[in-house]
Amino acid sequence: MVGGKRKFISADSEREYYSKAKAYKEGYLEIKDNPSHITLDEAITEYINSKRNVLSPGTIRTYLNYQRNRFKTLTKMRICDITPNIAQNAVNRESKSVSAKTVKDAWHFISTILGTYNVHIDVKLKAVASESK
Repeated sequence: MVGGKRKFISADSEREYYSKAKAYKEGYLEIKDNPSHITLDEAITEYINSKRNVLSPGTIRTYLNYQRNRFKTLTKMRICDITPNIAQNAVNRESKSVSAKTVKDAWHFISTILGTYNVHIDVKLKAVASESK
């Protein structure tokens, strides 16, 4: 334990483990937390910040709007805790208050974020009627 925080170190041998532990204590080795233990809200913020220079201002506004207003129950959850059943229930709740297209667009954004953490969840979405011109 360093600084009151417990870090988990994995190694192939006991010798390697103690070597990594010593390097970490002395500040030569940084051990990052498991990225899937961050909340979806934090992941969205990281995603937007990482793409800020290549996305248009309108796209960033849309993504921030999704972060503030869509799937509020999911955004507070850790990514590793989101199951297909929880995601489907969130989609069903969103479908009651906004259009099918809004739900579809917001879910595809959330799905992209989850995919960057190797979490792939398929949900059923309402069909979006295509407008004929």
